[in-house]
Amino acid sequence: MGVKRFDGVITMTNMTFSRDLNDSSTTAFKELATRLETELTKTFSKSLDEFLKLTVTSFIDDKINVGFHLTTAGQTNASHIDVAIKESFSVEQDAVDSFAFDSASLHVKENDVFQGFKQERICTFPFTYKGKEYNQCVTSESDRPWCAWDAVADEERTTFCDQNDKFVCTTVTSCGYQSAKGKGVSRLLSYVNGNNNGEVVMDTARLVLVESDISTVATSSCSKEFEVCLYLPRTHQANPPRPNDDKLTLRRPLRGYSYSMPFGKLQNPEEFQRTMNYFVERLELSKQYGVHFDKSRVVILNFDSGESDRQYNELLFFKTDNQQEERIPEERRPPNDYPPKTCDDSECVLFKSHVDHGEFMEIQLHAAIWVCARVKKCPGMTVTPIRKMTYNLMKYYKGENERGENLGDMGKPLFGYHVLKPRNSNETSEDRCTTDRACVPLSGNLTDIPKPTNDNMYVYTTEGRPQTYYVNFVRGPINGSHQRLAELLQESGKAFDKHVPVYISYDDMGTPNGDRTTYVAYRKKKELQDN
Repeated sequence: MGVKRFDGVITMTNMTFSRDLNDSSTTAFKELATRLETELTKTFSKSLDEFLKLTVTSFIDDKINVGFHLTTAGQTNASHIDVAIKESFSVEQDAVDSFAFDSASLHVKENDVFQGFKQERICTFPFTYKGKEYNQCVTSESDRPWCAWDAVADEERTTFCDQNDKFVCTTVTSCGYQSAKGKGVSRLLSYVNGNNNGEVVMDTARLVLVESDISTVATSSCSKEFEVCLYLPRTHQANPPRPNDDKLTLRRPLRGYSYSMPFGKLQNPEEFQRTMNYFVERLELSKQYGVHFDKSRVVILNFDSGESDRQYNELLFFKTDNQQEERIPEERRPPNDYPPKTCDDSECVLFKSHVDHGEFMEIQLHAAIWVCARVKKCPGMTVTPIRKMTYNLMKYYKGENERGENLGDMGKPLFGYHVLKPRNSNETSEDRCTTDRACVPLSGNLTDIPKPTNDNMYVYTTEGRPQTYYVNFVRGPINGSHQRLAELLQESGKAFDKHVPVYISYDDMGTPNGDRTTYVAYRKKKELQDN
């Protein structure tokens, strides 16, 4: 039958555009693209028998129009797609954070020659392709070097390597990060506005990158050295004009795995120092779970204009070199790795499988005593609830409890869930807030459980309360996995609590996203009625 590919555009009607969606390397782009792929895949797969795959490629403008690639089997044509989707287009409006689309805006055209994305994504190394792991760009099956932007490559998750991405950079001396960025950007804008050997005037592109030695950032000196960089526009990446100012240089982007923490607008150097110290403390606390980072340099990424009150920035520390290689080879990734290799049976709360239903399992968690954290989740939050909850759980284990006692290594698995709320068109953003919860088991050797001193933490026991769940095993990010499991359960006629998605993870904290193994789950309805 063959495979056919199409370029498509569709308009989102309930989403606010932000500048960082212009850059496919940003966290905001990746998260929104993944969520949108899930929504569109659900709709397209129901409407097109020939549907194979859909990948979001770009957010074209501030309406906002979304570009995507659609792959189908058989003899599908563009007009067939238009009719099929427009006749059956629907979105579950009662789902939290659901999207609304203008079905009349859908437009697709056939793309006989698939040439990659309009907006290229950043390579992920190493990546796995056809069972083999690669640490550099490859030329197999293509005349141009290519790589994957996900841990496991497939046709829709690749990008070309010969993009020659560059920053223009300058080194400045200043009292702190904000003033250094201001000085550096002023100098860099002179280059962008034509102070170069070709007198070329360019559009100003985000992001702004600021890099410094952490030992100098931590001092009170006003002679701290920062490297400030501005990303060059795509149209000038291949052959950028040389700077006239000898204080400016062209350089490649930073490569490698890193730990990042988002933060908003900061008012003064002291606030930045507190933010950085908080992040370092969290990373230090995570060392026992395999997190090791390079303390010698800190990187700040800025995606919004300085005038914006709702800035999105990221603080980065890079993983150490030996950790860059700590990826799980493809041959060690069975489709359902259980019990997990990371699990010490004496400290892990495992589950027993009651019924294997083929595409999902029915399991029961063994009884245990758990310590739990809760966090309020509201629209627009930059720091995800799971980060806050995990941090509070780690601090409890390290002595933030009524006895000040170090309880050793944190238990496994991490058991998390949140309660979905039906959307009301009249509710405010505050009304749409929900509470997320995450729990880890306490060691069975503890006879006297110390109470948490944090008001947002509590101890909970499942002894005498058998809990049965329907679960699915997922490797890598779990975006969209709960929705797929819910559809399987509905098709199988299973009764479950669809408003409380659950996830169960046995991984260490430092496991790369592409290597993570998670059980997504819903609680069996009968259990709720019995308790």
